[in-house]
Amino acid sequence: MLLMKENCENCQKVLKQDSTEAMICSHECTYCKECVETVLNRICPNCAGDFQPRPTRVSK
Repeated sequence: MLLMKENCENCQKVLKQDSTEAMICSHECTYCKECVETVLNRICPNCAGDFQPRPTRVSK
């Protein structure tokens, strides 16, 4: 099951389970869309992979 981290690993922005701002790499590193595009240049600093939008999950 996908680990739904709740904060950007760079700026600590809150990324709830239904956030459309959350981006992940293949290792489930989680960043907000702004950090991915402006700070990380769309490359994960941990694995050098690219990012995709994280699937959303309905909050219960």
